[in-house]
Amino acid sequence: MRAVLEALRGTKHFTGEYRLLLSLEEICGADLRLTSAFISHALHGSSFLASSALRAVRYLHVVLELQREDGRFAAIDMGTEYLIVDMFSARRHLDETFHVELASLLRIPTLKRLLVRPRLYNVENIPSFLKILDEWAHATRDARVWLDDTPWAD
Repeated sequence: MRAVLEALRGTKHFTGEYRLLLSLEEICGADLRLTSAFISHALHGSSFLASSALRAVRYLHVVLELQREDGRFAAIDMGTEYLIVDMFSARRHLDETFHVELASLLRIPTLKRLLVRPRLYNVENIPSFLKILDEWAHATRDARVWLDDTPWAD
């Protein structure tokens, strides 16, 4: 068992569910120093940074679920440089204020690139989502923002 724990402490890249990352962090403690992570299941903005291991990840890929709640991303103290955000929604009607949450990610001091991709369950929402996203990106005028407008629906 000791060998397994030692091997986990050397983990640099993580792909999996958020709860598994929290378990790994509990086992490894401060020894866990990830350089990249892909959180494969949808997160809510309010739970985005419960993990201290994510705060230091240079390359981060997350699936964030669009929802109508006041919980916003508290990402300012992150050290992420390259962030991929898959915006997921299974709702019939989109909350058109999701760009407010995206804007908060631009306050990450180390951020060099933010790639935003729509991942919508309802195909009919894709055009309106892309329109809102495109308008936000143009209004933001931030060279770090990149959009992947490749249509995707589950």
